[in-house]
Amino acid sequence: MSLNWNLSKITDCETKCFKISTYDNAWQGIKKGDRIIDPVTHTLIFATLATGLRGITKENAAKFWARISLYEKLYGAFLRDTNEKGEPVDEPLTYQNVLDHIGLSTNVSDETDAKWAKRIVTDNYIHDTIRRAHKSVEKQEEQPV
Repeated sequence: MSLNWNLSKITDCETKCFKISTYDNAWQGIKKGDRIIDPVTHTLIFATLATGLRGITKENAAKFWARISLYEKLYGAFLRDTNEKGEPVDEPLTYQNVLDHIGLSTNVSDETDAKWAKRIVTDNYIHDTIRRAHKSVEKQEEQPV
């Protein structure tokens, strides 16, 4: 199923959600001067999948950010930039980023806190950590003594 999204209910959407590209990016088909979606907006759209929430409302903004915050602590930041040495640096999303996007909606199904926590922590993080531990042990056993 495709991810459908709507930004039209975000206050000052044109300013917050879009920008003009300052450089060419042939890989993404973007030319300098093109109107593009802001990286934070783009990330929040896809973060609805990770948060298990269909959008951002005044009522759920704190919950949306709390879920993003936990997700980023477990898996790393959604956004990354580079420092002056060209090294990647995590750019965690902020509560203000979420508040600026109240009105964003998608076709993601809402999950209860319990269902979301089970999917993110138990089903994903714990099982993935166990798999990595087993691979680490297998790799050590394969090394010659």
